[in-house]
Amino acid sequence: MKLKKRLYISNIMMILLPIVFVVLSGYVIFFTVNRHFGQEFYQHWRENATYFKMTESIEELGKQKKATNAVEQLEDIYNQKGSKQVEVFYFDRNDQLIWQSEKEVEAIVEQVLAQTALRQVSFDQRLIEKIPFQSGTVVVVNNAYHAMIEKQLFEHKELVQKLILIALLIALCLTIVALIIFARIIYRPIQKGLSVLITGVDTISQGELDYRISYQTKDEFQEAIDDFNQMATRLEIMVEQQQQLLENRKALIAGMSHDIRTPLTSIKAYVEGLEKGVAQTPEQYARYLQIITQKTNELNRLVDQLFLFSKLDIGAETVHYEEVALDQALKHYVTEHNLEFENKKIKVELDLAAPNANIWIDPQQLRNIWLNLFDNSFKYANTDELIVICKTKQTSTKVIMTIEDNGQGVAEDQLSQLFDVFYRGDQARTNPGKGSGIGLAMVRKIMDYTKGTVRAYLTPQGGLGIELVFPLASVEEGEVDGTDFNY
Repeated sequence: MKLKKRLYISNIMMILLPIVFVVLSGYVIFFTVNRHFGQEFYQHWRENATYFKMTESIEELGKQKKATNAVEQLEDIYNQKGSKQVEVFYFDRNDQLIWQSEKEVEAIVEQVLAQTALRQVSFDQRLIEKIPFQSGTVVVVNNAYHAMIEKQLFEHKELVQKLILIALLIALCLTIVALIIFARIIYRPIQKGLSVLITGVDTISQGELDYRISYQTKDEFQEAIDDFNQMATRLEIMVEQQQQLLENRKALIAGMSHDIRTPLTSIKAYVEGLEKGVAQTPEQYARYLQIITQKTNELNRLVDQLFLFSKLDIGAETVHYEEVALDQALKHYVTEHNLEFENKKIKVELDLAAPNANIWIDPQQLRNIWLNLFDNSFKYANTDELIVICKTKQTSTKVIMTIEDNGQGVAEDQLSQLFDVFYRGDQARTNPGKGSGIGLAMVRKIMDYTKGTVRAYLTPQGGLGIELVFPLASVEEGEVDGTDFNY
């Protein structure tokens, strides 16, 4: 049962119970008095009560100065509430009889009517009462008035008062007990709901993030507990993400330390060789300097990559968005690096089918994407001639670009991990000098900035494919206005 319904019932019972107990107490008093005074007392009590009800109705009707058909209404009151022992006479202001119930007017009635100051007189079990009625007077004669009832009640006044007091005390005690019981019934589910919530909060605060509250009662607390369980789930996911982020940062530091140490070791070795005169000919000397320069460039590139990735990761990189024609930009990049591709024995094939596809992106970051993807294909090609096929196609809301190579690829279960920081496939682990493990992670980070997506897949020939999905500029134009953004 819902708490709202419980409270509603409780409030109703708080009103009804005192009334019920007071009524029951009244019946207790009545039956006690009836038993004490006898059945005749009860009968006389009823007869007197009937008479007084009729006189009250006559008084109410008499106060209505503009009442019509007063005689008919008076007759109705007599027929409904009168008895054979009661007589009613209606006189006008001149004491002329207008209406009478049944019997003739007695002399005593005329005497009472004549005495202006006299309102009521009783004698010989008779009660004569004079009631002002509109512009005249109504005289009511009760021939069965039991005056002894009042006398008996007065004589037993203390007994009646005690009975009333006892009955009220009993009613009060029963009401308090009933309200306590209902309060417990209402409070129990509230206490249960609060208890399980407090237990859940304490358990979560102690680090048991997988704890969930089991609560089957259909009430308002169930909604709160469901929200609590959802919050605990989100908190657990956030903590796991934070832990994963911490592990990634540790891996970043460890990986970069290893990758930086490798060229530094080479530079140190060749510098020491020059100092010790190992290079004895000009050709050897020039070769040593060339290797030192090459390793220095590798080291510089690693530092630049780490710096850029760190800025992207913490949102400190300034991104200059422009509307870029993807097909034209890719053609220009391939043409610009054509000589480098030839030296590395990379054959690039273009199959561009999105000539009108413009995207919002920082041109430099787009070049970083291609640089890392081509570099990744070259490092892990494991073939004499690397073929890289670049394709584009356009839909109504996005442009899709794929870069596929004919290299050895990776195991299918490793595809989802390629974009993790410092993750390397088996080939890279056997030769750490081939890659830093940060290139594809940077690609995903840049794609996140452009509100695009990236995924890896295996080509039918077993090579590695990378799919990039960019939102069209016409879709993103309302969200990105082309100015500088500091993330």
